[in-house]
Amino acid sequence: MALGRYLEGIGLFILGAVILFLGIVGGVISNNPTVCVVTGIIGFLLIIIGGFYTRTAHRLVPQKVDIISDKKSDRYCPSCGRAIPFDANICPYCGKNF
Repeated sequence: MALGRYLEGIGLFILGAVILFLGIVGGVISNNPTVCVVTGIIGFLLIIIGGFYTRTAHRLVPQKVDIISDKKSDRYCPSCGRAIPFDANICPYCGKNF
């Protein structure tokens, strides 16, 4: 998930740079300053959004969670099926020897 967001940010950054470059070149060739300004604004916004995405991608990495199970401290009596202490030699409920 974080890698996807990082790649999306890089893609937006590159797309913004290309639009900005093509807008400037197109504005100079066509001698139309409106084209240059509009594409420049769009390209600049995409560069800013792409930079934001790449900077915040590391915050989405999930943290490792350790799960502690009670299965290690208890075992079950084969005779009555109740949970007994792991170190017990005799079941406290039915008296079965182990």
